[in-house]
Amino acid sequence: MAQNNKRTVVFEKYQGAGNDFIMISNMENRIRLSPQDIAGLCHRRYGIGADGLIIVRPSDTSDYRMHYYNSDGKESTMCGNGGRCVAAFAYSQEIAGKEQYFNGPDGKHFAKILSFSEGVSRVTLQLNNVTNLHQGNGYYTLDTGSPHYVAFGHNINSLDVKSQGRKIRFSSPFATGGLNVNFAEEKNGKLFVRRTRLRSAPTSAVWKMKRYPVEQALRQQHWHLQKKKNFKKVP
Repeated sequence: MAQNNKRTVVFEKYQGAGNDFIMISNMENRIRLSPQDIAGLCHRRYGIGADGLIIVRPSDTSDYRMHYYNSDGKESTMCGNGGRCVAAFAYSQEIAGKEQYFNGPDGKHFAKILSFSEGVSRVTLQLNNVTNLHQGNGYYTLDTGSPHYVAFGHNINSLDVKSQGRKIRFSSPFATGGLNVNFAEEKNGKLFVRRTRLRSAPTSAVWKMKRYPVEQALRQQHWHLQKKKNFKKVP
């Protein structure tokens, strides 16, 4: 008799400000995912499709621990949009209450659920203080829990963010660790930002979201994935 090697993982899909994430609760520490598994799940054509994957695990000092992985399968630094999404996810799973603390890649964070529904939730997240602020020739670098490069300019909507961001991202000062490249412009008292993400595909400020059918999910790797509920949004 052929052995059934399928593994079942229950997931939900969230997006915050356009960044979309696969959310998995591993509070019982039963799930083991390799970097190849995570990259496959995040693949836009052959997997579920996502900018990253977030796993919630138990913590001795907070309500839970957030582990964030980029779409290449590598564990990464703190993601603010992911932090807001994980707070809504933890609340929906009854892992934490409306006011909650969690440990992220850069330390402890406080989050508060302002409103919650099946489709859209509003969440505030307290990030850690900015560190390692340096001014370069026409740009700044800083650490918000993740390393960032910020350059101010004009007409950034016409800027080729993909090529310019990649050029900066892989330049000699930043090639080893990588960083998020941000292009900012002030207009009428508002700040507009376009950016590329650390080790991820470049993104713009405006996103069109899709729902990815579960049937796409890694059949060739013997995965059986169950999607619990509909796509969730954290504006």
